[in-house]
Amino acid sequence: MLNFSLEVLSPVHIGSGERITKWEYTIKDNFLEVYPYQHLIAHLLEKNPAFLQNLRILMQNKDFSLSRLRELGIDVGNPLYRIEIVGSLKTNEVELFIKSLGMPYIPGSELKGALRTAYMGGLLLADKELRERIRLMLRQKVNNKREFEEFGSKGKGFEEKFFNPVGNVDAKYDLFKAIAFPDLFFELRDLCVEVPKMIGSDKSLYACESIKVGTRLEGKLLIERSLIDRMIRVEKLNYKHSDLSWDRLKELSNSFYSLVLDLEMEFFKNMPEVKTHLQEIKRRMEEGILLRIGKHQGYLSTTIMAVFKKEDPELFERVYDASVSQSRKEKPKTRRISSKNLTFGWVLIKRV
Repeated sequence: MLNFSLEVLSPVHIGSGERITKWEYTIKDNFLEVYPYQHLIAHLLEKNPAFLQNLRILMQNKDFSLSRLRELGIDVGNPLYRIEIVGSLKTNEVELFIKSLGMPYIPGSELKGALRTAYMGGLLLADKELRERIRLMLRQKVNNKREFEEFGSKGKGFEEKFFNPVGNVDAKYDLFKAIAFPDLFFELRDLCVEVPKMIGSDKSLYACESIKVGTRLEGKLLIERSLIDRMIRVEKLNYKHSDLSWDRLKELSNSFYSLVLDLEMEFFKNMPEVKTHLQEIKRRMEEGILLRIGKHQGYLSTTIMAVFKKEDPELFERVYDASVSQSRKEKPKTRRISSKNLTFGWVLIKRV
């Protein structure tokens, strides 16, 4: 077990898939006061049960809201929690952060998934022969929908070959099975409401609950080297790359994200404040393992294709077209940033 700390370097939103409307929040002094529907109903059942029928009727009126009820003197109780709004809230709905029993948390699977992608990208950058093989495989498969979907722009075929030598028939042989991050819970007070904006498009985005920049969390990372050794010795598996030490994870992950940061800085070259923010993140990466998690991080960070963007731009565009829905074909020409001109999703993991 390795003790680690996680520092949030830019806003992070990991969605629960739910959004709250103006019937579940009010705004006061630039704070979002959250009244989840069940929370509101429980209060009214206790204090004003006769009003519940009227509430159901009022909720069908799109011009009504929880704030309007308060203005009319209806006792709606106290909010479940209140968090600061960063920026100007213009949408009527707010995307919620994932929570369990009311507590927000970063899923360990989110961290492991980001590390896995970055590790793959780092391997491709370090191994020219491997990179060329994967590039040729992508070229062959991108024209065949079924084969391409099996291989995947995220490198599914690559994963099966190098993380699971026997293919995808049994997950117990997956190399990254030896790595486990815990779920990292934190306080509601460490959330804020970020108002993302789209650069390169007029499309509006939902405001979202995000972890505050500067938040620090702690956990224990399991890297079970004995499990890898046992699979190699007993199962006779031939892992080409089986070094999952902290130093190797840091080397490969940071190599990949260094490339992503360079591509992002190139995109934001005419926005000096954003570029400076990205330069500072790149400077910090030597302190530990840099990861990018959550929503609004973008295509380059969630796939291995950043590796091929400059080396083979024509392939990059073909793969992008084949893997991104019609509604999002940006190649990618847009980015999401916060109201304070910060890109989303960056965290730094350090040994302690």
